[in-house]
Amino acid sequence: MIDVTLTITLTFRAPVLTKSTSAGGYGIDASFARDENGDYLLPRSLVKGRLKQSFLEQEDLGGISRNEWAELMGDEADPGSYRPNRGTLEFTNLIHPKSGGSEAKSYRIQIDDHRRAVMHNALLVIDSPFAPGSPVDFTGKVRFFAVDRNESKAKERILRRGLAFMTCLGAEKSVGFGELTDVRIDPGEREMTSTVNLNAVPNAAPLTLDFVIRPESPFCLTKDQIAENTFESDKIITGGAIKGCFATSWLAFLGTDPAEGINNTIDSPRAEYADLWRNFEKIRFTHAMPAPAGSNTRPLAIPFSMAAGKKDTPLVDLAAVSEACLLDGAAPAFQMDWKRERWNEAEKLFAWDLPPTKLEVRNRHDRDRRKAMDENLFAYQMVIPDGHKWLGRIDFGDIEDDSERFRTIQQLNHLIECLGTLRFLGKTKARADIKLGSGIFRDAEVAAPSDERFVFVYLQTPALMLDPSNLDEFSGAEELSEAYRNYWSELPGKPELSHYFARQRLAGGEYVWKRFGDGGKYMPFLLTEAGSVFALKKDGLDLGELTKAVSRGLPLDKSVRGRHGIDWKSNPYIPENGYGEVRVYAAGPGKGGMQ
Repeated sequence: MIDVTLTITLTFRAPVLTKSTSAGGYGIDASFARDENGDYLLPRSLVKGRLKQSFLEQEDLGGISRNEWAELMGDEADPGSYRPNRGTLEFTNLIHPKSGGSEAKSYRIQIDDHRRAVMHNALLVIDSPFAPGSPVDFTGKVRFFAVDRNESKAKERILRRGLAFMTCLGAEKSVGFGELTDVRIDPGEREMTSTVNLNAVPNAAPLTLDFVIRPESPFCLTKDQIAENTFESDKIITGGAIKGCFATSWLAFLGTDPAEGINNTIDSPRAEYADLWRNFEKIRFTHAMPAPAGSNTRPLAIPFSMAAGKKDTPLVDLAAVSEACLLDGAAPAFQMDWKRERWNEAEKLFAWDLPPTKLEVRNRHDRDRRKAMDENLFAYQMVIPDGHKWLGRIDFGDIEDDSERFRTIQQLNHLIECLGTLRFLGKTKARADIKLGSGIFRDAEVAAPSDERFVFVYLQTPALMLDPSNLDEFSGAEELSEAYRNYWSELPGKPELSHYFARQRLAGGEYVWKRFGDGGKYMPFLLTEAGSVFALKKDGLDLGELTKAVSRGLPLDKSVRGRHGIDWKSNPYIPENGYGEVRVYAAGPGKGGMQ
């Protein structure tokens, strides 16, 4: 198998323009699109879309079928289906360095048809960093897997044909902008072979490994949508997203449809990955938390039990307080009441340093009219990864046999070395460097509650603890408390809930319903949010059994399993996807903080 990277250079005769959706300089109506580094940008979606258009316009596709072309470039989902038809080619943005441009402007006017004069208020000021008639190069990459060099060359010829058929690109094409004069493709190939390098022996295979992720470009991991055409990214990379990237990359490497997942319905993998294939669904990927590039500290969720008193007094953890109380002579202020100063204090205390974001607005194109569709704008809020890395863990504890666990870890390392990078991250299909090892980072150190009456469970990631069918719009505090008491009482060790600080939200929507559900009755997921704190009575509690039960994420109770299932195809919020991560604190001799 070959990992192919084609470096593509498109040469234009200026002027050329791809409009930015962000505000430009003073007085500029149409500013040139730029990336987070300020370089001039041809978006990958524009290039890929024009490529698809160029092949639709050709009667002879050079010996390939429409289906083969759709497999390379991707296609719209089938009507009524939410199953993606992703292409096998990965595109990056095409870039021209900002040093190659200038601050020049050009101008357009609109003529009044009746007066034959300039229309009032119809002056368009255009960002024109390139002198008219000058050649301008934009360079990017296209990546894919190929079985051998013959397949690699065949795909290269297809791309060259599609690019060569394009005559212009960008905005204002009808008045001579964006004339494409030359296409250059420089191939690069990497044989996907590697050696295993893991400092461990079979009888001492680790239960967990740390990992560090460094995305190469902005990414968008959609949270719950607030509008149909707005996709806001989470700044935490979920365990499910990471596991999905591994599965998709691996299956693409094997030439198998990623939508099928890693399971036994697919033909056996290459022999060197047999243990990883068999145990993949048992492996737990935690959420990867953001940290500054120079830090080795993984942040902790800010607990809902943290409260503020009077101004200039430090935050206080009220986890051990079971009744309403005063703090510094006044009602305590919890998270929903905090101003920015208190949030800054809490983020510093729990080691949070969130990366910046940018908003990218796009539009859907009408292929027949060759222009943007009316009322079809959509926006991606994307995370800019520069200056940050993401920290998490891989838990192999459900693989009980030491030798089998050791082989599984070996094979995962081998696969990472073969792939080179983590691929297909989020909506932008970003790539990311990933490194595995032991003791790569430490968790943030925060003073633990010291009340010996309780064992405290701090939720670090959202957890699927409750079945919403047992609650409704008329349910109040008593019904919610009863539901949480029932959840904890069913766990090993028979914990008894004393009190809690928690927040809940419903997750779902049409996409999750159709993509993960069976298309039947709509059943949203009721998630208990990260930062929730539960105080369990220590008397009569078998702490060892409880610790073992929650060490790999809070388990799903039987009603939740019956409602949503325990398979990733029907339930994205399972512990193996990083949900339900906790930290447990028990005061007293030999009862220190425990993850």
